[in-house]
Amino acid sequence: MIFVRICVIIRLGGDIVIRVAAVDDDVSVLKNIGKLIKRTKAFEGFEYIVDTFTSGSDFLHSEKFYDLLLLDIEMPQMNGFELAKQVNSVSQDGEHTSIIYISNYENLVFESFKYSPLRFVRKNNLDTDFPEAVNAFLSKYQSETNFFSFIERDSNACINVKLMDIMYFESFGHEIYLIEKGGKTYIIKRSSDCTMSELEEKYSDYGFIRSHKSYLVNYRHIYSIKDNKIYFENDKIALISIRNVKEFKIRYQSLVMKERI
Repeated sequence: MIFVRICVIIRLGGDIVIRVAAVDDDVSVLKNIGKLIKRTKAFEGFEYIVDTFTSGSDFLHSEKFYDLLLLDIEMPQMNGFELAKQVNSVSQDGEHTSIIYISNYENLVFESFKYSPLRFVRKNNLDTDFPEAVNAFLSKYQSETNFFSFIERDSNACINVKLMDIMYFESFGHEIYLIEKGGKTYIIKRSSDCTMSELEEKYSDYGFIRSHKSYLVNYRHIYSIKDNKIYFENDKIALISIRNVKEFKIRYQSLVMKERI
C-alpha cells in the first residue's frame, strides 16, 4: 500500500520545504516512490524531506499534518478508505489534505469519490501518471495559498487577496478591476506589469481563463454559463467573446472534470 503526503511549508526568508511521508507495506514501492519524486520536475527548485512508514497506524501515530496523500486502497489492517476517512475528519482551520489514490483496483475508482480525491493513479502506470498528479496538486495548493498583491488605486494601500477568492478581473477603459467573492470590488493602480495579458500569462495555470479581452475569470466561482454570459454570485456577470464561446466551454469543462477525477 502506498501512502505519501507532501507538505509545502513557507519558512521565514521565503524558503519552501516539501515534506513527503510515504506509507506502504511493500518496501520496494516506497523506494520507487522516492525515485519518482526525485525525477519529477515539479519538485525542481524545492527543498524536500521524505519520511517513510510501513503501516497506516504508524503514520497516524506521527500526528503530523500533510497537504497531500498518495494513498493505495488495499492494505492490511486499515485500508485506504478507512485511513482517508480519519485524515479528512481532522482537517480544520481551513487546512485540507488532498488525496491521490494509487491502486491497481480501477473498479474502486467510483467508490473513492466519496473521499473527494484529487486524482486516481494506476499503480501499473505509476511512472506516467504520477508526475501529472503531482503537478495537479502543486497547482491546486498554490492557487489555494498564493496571494495576489497589488496597490489599490483610491486608497494607495497594498492589498493581498487569495487567488482562490478572486471571481474575476475586468478591464474597463484604462482601469483593471478585481472582483472578489462576496462582490467586493477593487481598482488596481495602473502599472506596466499589471495588464490583462500579464495577468492571463501569470495565472492561467491557477484556473483563470481569458473569456473576453476585458475579462479573466476564475472557473471555481462560475455559477452558470448561458449564451455568451458567465454568471457568478451576487448577480455578477462576465462576458465571453462570441468567437470564443466554444473554446471557453471546453476549457472550463476540462478544469471541472480534472477537479472531480
